[in-house]
Amino acid sequence: MKSLTRLSQDLRLILLFASATTLAASFVHGCGVNTSRSAAQKVSVVCATRDVRESETLSEATLVSTQVDPDKVPKHALTDISQASGRICARGLKKGQILKERDVISQGGHSITSPSVVYAAKDIPAGSRITTDALAVKEDDIDEVPEDSVSNVANVIDHYAKSDIKKDQYISRQSYWTYENAGDAVVCAARDLKKSSPLSKDDLCLKLCDPTPKELVKGGPRKDVLYYQKTPEDEALLADFVKEGLAISLKQTSLEIKKGQIVQAKDLTDKKLN
Repeated sequence: MKSLTRLSQDLRLILLFASATTLAASFVHGCGVNTSRSAAQKVSVVCATRDVRESETLSEATLVSTQVDPDKVPKHALTDISQASGRICARGLKKGQILKERDVISQGGHSITSPSVVYAAKDIPAGSRITTDALAVKEDDIDEVPEDSVSNVANVIDHYAKSDIKKDQYISRQSYWTYENAGDAVVCAARDLKKSSPLSKDDLCLKLCDPTPKELVKGGPRKDVLYYQKTPEDEALLADFVKEGLAISLKQTSLEIKKGQIVQAKDLTDKKLN
């Protein structure tokens, strides 16, 4: 009889303990406490404490460090107030907005670690002059900045495409000719030129040039390459073309030149002055 009484008491204690454990778990869950060890830790980001005007200098009073879930952190977000305090707001900010690198510039006008990349806003044919309307800049959502990419359109404008550049293609330093890398180019007519036509840079373009005779080219000649041995005068014409084009502006054609044809120095004469 005593054994049954003792067993009944033990069973009663076990039930009471189980009930207390359930209540405790319910209380913790109701308070929103996450007991999982794998729960993601919060990440610090910098937010605006109020609306901030463009060009306004940011101070600690206009900034606040906030903890957010990792999946809510935008790319290139600032993580410390010191990255923005004392710098200039590059564009207007709304109260509570998370600051990104592109939102802040130094007093000297430089961004902090610019992630921008220049790309083609439209197709750019090989040899053609690259104009402002043919370029655009991508600043957001760049997972990885392409190697040898260009971040400033000023470095590309008025240069000439070395090969066909398709719309939305990133511009690399190998995509266009500069004064330093134009040794493999030759000046050609961008349109049909009549005899005695005054020249401007818009009348001309660049094409790939190889001094190797066609019959000696391994694998056969390429369609996008002109096989031609440039003279020193041709080299001087090329050098002027990829720079200011001042000498070209003083020249006119001495014969008819078809579109795509090589423009040799001997085909040009001094422009006649009226």
